[in-house]
Amino acid sequence: MTVKVAPDIEVDDIGDGECLIDGIKIDSMDFANLLSGLHARLSIVLPEMDYPRMISVARIQKYLAKHGK
Repeated sequence: MTVKVAPDIEVDDIGDGECLIDGIKIDSMDFANLLSGLHARLSIVLPEMDYPRMISVARIQKYLAKHGK
């Protein structure tokens, strides 16, 4: 299942270490949708207080690895 989080952005345009909000300019709603989609897909709790720790693809991967996925 593929979920389109930010319709104007292509996956290939996102660098692993690039800040999702400042670098590719997704808005806070798209960012919340991304993390909500990860929660639904992986069945892992992503507390809102941890959102700042997940500001790039690489940091999301690191967070998920550390928290069991």
